[in-house]
Amino acid sequence: MPEDIIFDLNILTIATGMPEHNPYAKNFIEATELVRKECPHVHVSGGLSNLSFSFRGLNDLREEMHSVFLYYAISRGMDMGIVNAGKLPLFEDIKPELRQLLTEVILDESASNDHVERLIDYAKNEKERLDELKKGGDGAVKEKKVDEWRTKPVIERLKYALIKGIIDYAD
Repeated sequence: MPEDIIFDLNILTIATGMPEHNPYAKNFIEATELVRKECPHVHVSGGLSNLSFSFRGLNDLREEMHSVFLYYAISRGMDMGIVNAGKLPLFEDIKPELRQLLTEVILDESASNDHVERLIDYAKNEKERLDELKKGGDGAVKEKKVDEWRTKPVIERLKYALIKGIIDYAD
């Protein structure tokens, strides 16, 4: 039966600094739309972590990339995927400037056509910022900060944890 068929289209790494890699996310999204148009009852899947391999170590940025990618891929017919959904931020929760930049990179289009370079610069700055946060002025590692949501009343914490898929504090 057609609904038993899953097309696992490859999601390839983007924003590597190699121009030929820039359209890979857009290509996946367009291929998804084509498959679903030609075979409307099948499923389309993909392994999301491949998309952001060039930003290993910047987990928040990677998850934000995945969220923006899924926003567009799902709207075009992707209905399955390999992803840690509990780690994904909501599309609307991503800072608007970063969300716009990630959209430009994923759709491989911007007015200035420098979207990949801007994302690479953003990632470099983010890495430097994270490295600074880990170290004190004397190079000592700073004490871990408590997330703001953990200071809220228990009902609010439960709501937040359920929405975000956080199970670390279930006890």
